[in-house]
Amino acid sequence: MAEASFEIRDYDPVTDFEAVQGVLDNAGLFDADYDNADRLARWIAIQPDAIVVATVDEEVVGSVYFQDGIIPLIFRLAVHEAHRENGIGTALLHEAEQRARRVGHAFVELFVRAADAPEAERWYRHRGYNVSGVYANMVKEFSQD
Repeated sequence: MAEASFEIRDYDPVTDFEAVQGVLDNAGLFDADYDNADRLARWIAIQPDAIVVATVDEEVVGSVYFQDGIIPLIFRLAVHEAHRENGIGTALLHEAEQRARRVGHAFVELFVRAADAPEAERWYRHRGYNVSGVYANMVKEFSQD
């Protein structure tokens, strides 16, 4: 059976959170501390075009986050496994890149989950990305005093 066509649109924090959570969970990317409804709603309040979703028959099947800052970042690109290999991931990536270009950036960086590095690296290289290797992602968690 042929894949239904898909649409790309902005994330709606009122109606899309659970579906985005499910897509991220399906891809092994959901982080309850980072991807919670309140945090995503705050992010959208600051940068309304920060999260993009892909829909098939109005069902969210993919998402990507774009952060416009001094260094533009793309991350959390995920497509539900039932809808992969249909150009949805490439379309989401392209949309995030276009958003970076529209606000004047000459480049964009992205994060790849270390567990997916070889496969994801091949996928992104095929779409023009290169590993910079300049920085390591380091995190400091604050205690909940």
